Amino acid sequence: MAVPANLELAAHGERRRTSLARLYLEHERLVIGGGTLVAVLLLWEALGRSGLVDPLFISSPTQVAQAGWQLSHDRDFWNDVEVSATEFILATARRWRWRSRSGSRSVCPSACNT
Repeated sequence: MAVPANLELAAHGERRRTSLARLYLEHERLVIGGGTLVAVLLLWEALGRSGLVDPLFISSPTQVAQAGWQLSHDRDFWNDVEVSATEFILATARRWRWRSRSGSRSVCPSACNT
C-alpha cells in the first residue's frame, strides 16, 4: 500500500508536519471558508451591538436569529411560505410544460402568461 506524499516520513533535515498542519492542508478550503464566515459574523455582531450603525439598517446576527426563531412559531408565516412555495412550483411546472411542447429554450412568450 502506497503512503500519500504528505504523510511520508521526512527525508534528511526536513521537518515533519504536525497532525494539525496535515489536518489544515487536507481541509484548507473548508478552514478558510469557515474562518471567513466566522470573521464576517463576528464583525457584523460587533457593528450591530456597538451602536456605530443604526439598528434600523443593520442589526446583529443574534437579533436576526431571534426574530427568525419567533417568526418560525407564527402560523401566518408558514401560511405565507406555503402560498409562495405553491406558486413557485406551479409556475415552474407550467414553464417546463411550455418548454417541452415548444421544444424551444427561448423566453416564454406573453401567451404563456395567460
